Amino acid sequence: MQVAGHEAGRQAVKLHAKVAPGDGFAALRLDGIIDEHNSLAQILTALGESSAVGAANNDTLVVDMGGIKRLNSVGVRDWVNWLRAIRKKYRTVILFDCPAPVMNEVNFVKNFAEGAYITTFVAPLFCLRCQKEEARILETRSLRNGSRLAMPAFNCERSDCENALDDDEESYLGFVRTLPEGVADERLMRLTEQARSLLAAGGTPLADGPRALDPHANGSAGRSQPLGQLGLQGGPRKTSEALPPPHATGNQALLELPARQRGDWLFIAAMAAMLAVLGVLIYLIMTLE
Repeated sequence: MQVAGHEAGRQAVKLHAKVAPGDGFAALRLDGIIDEHNSLAQILTALGESSAVGAANNDTLVVDMGGIKRLNSVGVRDWVNWLRAIRKKYRTVILFDCPAPVMNEVNFVKNFAEGAYITTFVAPLFCLRCQKEEARILETRSLRNGSRLAMPAFNCERSDCENALDDDEESYLGFVRTLPEGVADERLMRLTEQARSLLAAGGTPLADGPRALDPHANGSAGRSQPLGQLGLQGGPRKTSEALPPPHATGNQALLELPARQRGDWLFIAAMAAMLAVLGVLIYLIMTLE
């Protein structure tokens, strides 16, 4: 079940996920923004609960990163923790179609893709002659040229033009040296293509919102719960202050009032007495004159 973030007083869901089962692997697609309002924890839980993941002996998770638009520092921290938790569930984790925002973090944060294979990524290209920008998906295994890293050649629309990476090659491609051995394995690319096809054909949305805040969620999560079950201590219930019974009159009624109300009545009575005395004094003064 996909959770909509339209309720008043809660943050909109910014990260959505869907999953598709493969032959011995699970394919996961992430779309949106990874910031402090991410739903990575819910996605991790839903992966374990979803019947769409398929057989219990799946040992590989293939993650389509192409829909990630932005990350911030809190999101990066949560991602690193999420990936570590994922690697405890799956022996092999593959990330593919990583866009520029993801690649910037891969190259900047040492453990952003720790233990995961990046099989394909988005490269920003620029042609000096045509002054044209273009983004293309590259296979990581195509970057190796002997012992060094190099971009493959990409022709522009004209035969005499050639695109070049619109970034420093050494820094943008440096992530390859941090990947696990075997990133050029044909099996990894085969799984990547299978996952891409499965996710393009559909997939099952995962519950990617904070379920405890969603009043429309299935089960007891959307219903109100006692404070004790939420780890909070409920204070004593405030009861309405009782008025004297209808038949009570005079001093009996005053005595049966709660202390606070009884004090108010005494104050009013004292003020009335003072005003009465003041009135008598004014009358006597005027009479004597």
